Amino acid sequence: MALAQTGAPDAPGGSQNLLPSQGLRSLPGSDGCEIPGTGQNQTGSMNNKLEQAKRTLSLAVLMRLLGHGDRVRKSARCPFHQDSAASFSVFIGNDGKARWKCHAGCGQGDAIDFLARAKGLSNAEGCREFVRLAEGSAQGGDRNIQRQKV
Repeated sequence: MALAQTGAPDAPGGSQNLLPSQGLRSLPGSDGCEIPGTGQNQTGSMNNKLEQAKRTLSLAVLMRLLGHGDRVRKSARCPFHQDSAASFSVFIGNDGKARWKCHAGCGQGDAIDFLARAKGLSNAEGCREFVRLAEGSAQGGDRNIQRQKV
């Protein structure tokens, strides 16, 4: 299945990533997972687990686990709102990582952002749940997502 790669600066994977659940911009190299109330990224064991989880559980596999596998493509109906036209995309960003975006305004981001949005979790809760799912899932990866220039 072919997914788009984008170079637009406001697209997920562009120069700035908006964390839809909190309306914050992530810093370069930041995973967006913060310790609530501190504004600081998690450190130590949790950060290592999160990095391992990102290598293990791809956005495509996560979406399948959550029952949205049919929407892992360039153009699909958004799982977050009543959608009469395809406004949702999954694509590979400039950073080489899988991203999602609802062009109707529901949000955008990476696998953790999708999980947090789908389950109504805070970013920190989404990070913890993502690690838990990755530890319990089979080997994932974004091998099945092909790059296609738009």
